[in-house]
Amino acid sequence: MELMPYLPDYYANSPEMGELQRVLGGEVGALRNAVEDFAAQLSPLTATWGLSAWETAVAAGTNETVPLNVRRGAVLAKLRTPPITTAAVVLELAEAAFGGSCSVTVDAAASTVTIRSMETRGIPEGLSSLTATLRIIMPAHLRWVYGIRHYTWAEIMAMYPTWADISGRSFLELCAVNV
Repeated sequence: MELMPYLPDYYANSPEMGELQRVLGGEVGALRNAVEDFAAQLSPLTATWGLSAWETAVAAGTNETVPLNVRRGAVLAKLRTPPITTAAVVLELAEAAFGGSCSVTVDAAASTVTIRSMETRGIPEGLSSLTATLRIIMPAHLRWVYGIRHYTWAEIMAMYPTWADISGRSFLELCAVNV
């Protein structure tokens, strides 16, 4: 890298300064190249000597004999693959969507996942957002069902023991009270 243009004009005729700037220019150029090379390793699209670190990070397996473009493709494929959907992941999403404790039951034989809200009765408010998320993350061979708890007539009668207590209220109003 040429550094003399950055100095005042009176150094232009100094052989000592010219030599110093030539040596420093080479070092600055080497440093600049090293920084650019390091920056290239921060992306799997441009990594060369750092590609093995990417392969380790995504568990793609390192094989130095395979061409770089193939190795990069394997890393990118791993990065684009969504995480494995487990019952714990579904439980966390359900509890966030429903705003309370839930249970998740997996029936491998029937390829079914049952999600129940333990605290909410009726249709939970976050049901549509949970459904949209599950459509994205659930494997295609699994189906999910919601176990929705409604009030039984006996529970309603226990809350409102006489017909006078029920009179004038809609079913939704009767069910708004949690047991």
